[in-house]
Amino acid sequence: MLPLLDVLIHDTLSANPPTRMMLRRTLAFKQNLAKFENKVYTIRDAVRNILANDQDMADLYLSNTNEG
Repeated sequence: MLPLLDVLIHDTLSANPPTRMMLRRTLAFKQNLAKFENKVYTIRDAVRNILANDQDMADLYLSNTNEG
């Protein structure tokens, strides 16, 4: 995603002057990318919390159980 953003920013900034449409498109893309990034961080934190909690791991049957 970032290379696409770099291209978009480069095209917008290299225009002399950048058009209103270019600026709006860049802003919309940046906002959508920020929303996506926040969702990714939320999911990452949820997974970390589950993996850090032994009881959650046992409930999900993701850890090895010793038969005895």
